[in-house]
Amino acid sequence: MEDTAVFEFFVRKPPVHRNFLLAAGLEQALTFLENLRFTSEELEWVSSQGAFRPAFVRYLEKLRFSGDVHAMGERR
Repeated sequence: MEDTAVFEFFVRKPPVHRNFLLAAGLEQALTFLENLRFTSEELEWVSSQGAFRPAFVRYLEKLRFSGDVHAMGERR
């Protein structure tokens, strides 16, 4: 497979008989969030669909990630 995969991983407690979790891809996820932008072409397409108000398209134009990311550190 070479398609992009998107997923969430949430665990309240580890499975029985397991005392660890493994996660990878944090650097790529952070890079995506840091660079999250809608291009002018994407915004034009959204606007052309007629399903969204102009104020929403303007909101998307200025959208930047401003949240917090909580994750386990990765080892190299």
